[in-house]
Amino acid sequence: MKEFLLVLLLAAAAQPATAKILGARMSWEVNPLFEGDDVTSVRKVTLKLTTAWETVGVCTAVVGSPVSGASCVVAQNFGQLCWYNCRDVAAMSCDPVQCTNNLLVRDQPPGVDAELFSQPYFQGTLTHTVDVPQNRDMLIAFLKWADPSGDKFEQKSGARSAYWDGFDPSSIALFAAENSPIVPTFVPLCTGAPETDGSVATCRLGLLENYFSPTPMFPLIVAGPSDITMQAPSYIKVADLDGHKLIMEKTRSYTAGAWSDDPRENTGSTFYDVDPAGATNGPRVFFKSPTSAQYTEKWFEVADRTYDRLEPTTLESSFKTFSKWTDRQASVQLLSSVLPVTTKCSTSNPPPFFTASATSTAALSATHLTEYSCEWTAGFPGSKDCAVPLFARTNGAAAGSYYQVRVRSAFGFPALDSSCGDTQCQTSSVPCCCRSQDSKQCSYVPRLVQGDPPTFNPAMLGNPWTQDDIGKFFVTCFVATAERYNLPAASTNQAVEGPCPSLPMCVKIHITGRKPRFVAPTPLASNSRDSAGADVPARTE
Repeated sequence: MKEFLLVLLLAAAAQPATAKILGARMSWEVNPLFEGDDVTSVRKVTLKLTTAWETVGVCTAVVGSPVSGASCVVAQNFGQLCWYNCRDVAAMSCDPVQCTNNLLVRDQPPGVDAELFSQPYFQGTLTHTVDVPQNRDMLIAFLKWADPSGDKFEQKSGARSAYWDGFDPSSIALFAAENSPIVPTFVPLCTGAPETDGSVATCRLGLLENYFSPTPMFPLIVAGPSDITMQAPSYIKVADLDGHKLIMEKTRSYTAGAWSDDPRENTGSTFYDVDPAGATNGPRVFFKSPTSAQYTEKWFEVADRTYDRLEPTTLESSFKTFSKWTDRQASVQLLSSVLPVTTKCSTSNPPPFFTASATSTAALSATHLTEYSCEWTAGFPGSKDCAVPLFARTNGAAAGSYYQVRVRSAFGFPALDSSCGDTQCQTSSVPCCCRSQDSKQCSYVPRLVQGDPPTFNPAMLGNPWTQDDIGKFFVTCFVATAERYNLPAASTNQAVEGPCPSLPMCVKIHITGRKPRFVAPTPLASNSRDSAGADVPARTE
């Protein structure tokens, strides 16, 4: 894999002393042996923190390696991942805070930031495993970052939702102004040691119901088009491998120095990994057309509702009614910044939009599904790939002009190959971009093929899937861009306007497996015998 190197050595007078954070999300997994006995239990929780930054300062960021540099102070530039191990009894008690520097590893190169934004941006992920003491039954983790410039991104976190009501023990004062946690998450666990009164450890009572947090996915930085009139709906995609019912606990928007609730948002809406009523798109993200200097932040909190009983009369009745930390439900957050991209869009080069087909002239409707099931087929007859078609077009109609429309990866998602030229990609299994096949539209049909590089498409899965991926969910996000050129058309022409972006289009893919099948000979031979050696009719071994 080719390495991409980003080194920003900026004059101190021209740039702030530290990086600026623009987005973050947190998720976690509990070790599958957490509930084991005193000998076999593995009391570990793995936290995954992904953050996006305005600048990297003097830090070097190499794909697949942690940030580094002789003058790079990680805690100052990128903050720290901190956590408390706590016990929820009559009076909550928490151990002293523990922190580790946010030595984030640069993700795959973003696909559009160089052309769409005025400066480069940076996204990386820190994965850290926490050891939980035997007598602790919850973990609270968050990003702690002090901004010396006073911009205080962390104070824009939308405040607390009702999920956190009653939480903030004086021993930690998590939500105090001096802490201002970014994307705090709650991990409900169980104790592994007997209680002081001699009662059994709660891990022996089957109280651990969450092994996976909900995992919301959406670009942490969005290029906001100047006009959203024709835009297809955008959806935040959420997965939870525990199979729990999910709820959008709270959504808020930050614009012009204040947080506000949008009545169109999905606060309180419930959904599933795999909805029993059929495929759905999940929670919708609503935007406003930004002005030239308007910065917007989107804040999402997703909680789950664990099973209330094992044998419900209906699926709906099996889940707990409330989603609060006191009910031991998991909670995660995602913060995303919407940056205006107005100088690249105009009435002569309007934002492109996603459509339902290569010939459609209307934007996708809210009923168009963007979640897919792809069957892992090794060893079975049938197709070995799964196509997710994406179509985009522009309504640009300036005199003396022609247009080029492309489908690209959104910020923070694996970049498509920009060198594919004018390839339609409908029959190709290699990653590629999509350029317009005529003057107004393009069709991009990535195929998810199992196998070795270059026969698989990393733009969708990151790696060729295997049998171990059955049951998992993968999310990737795209944007369409439009560029205007002056006629006559020529390969040497340079764009006179653009690229003007669309809103993100995120898709979620569920990898499924086939049901068990009988093998030949079926029915099996009557080869079962009793103790006397006589055949037993209608029985086989």
